[in-house]
Amino acid sequence: GHCNVPGFYAPNKALGAWVHRQRAQYKLYCAGKQSSLTSERIMKLETIGFQWQHRQFKTNDKPLSTKKQEPPAKLQLPDPITRPPVTFE
Repeated sequence: GHCNVPGFYAPNKALGAWVHRQRAQYKLYCAGKQSSLTSERIMKLETIGFQWQHRQFKTNDKPLSTKKQEPPAKLQLPDPITRPPVTFE
């Protein structure tokens, strides 16, 4: 399995909707806006490899060479501990 699920996932619409909500709340959290995500939940999701941005790979993509290709670089995100705290007014 993997955690690279699109926000609109036809085989499992509930999963796609959940992923979409997590990513939307994460964007709010990173922008310092009100979010339902906590730093603890973000760390738990990152521990299991949750992808904050969906990377779409086309099925007809072929390697440019016969050499073994490295996997795509992991998205570098700021450390959850240093993100601004969420405040509720």
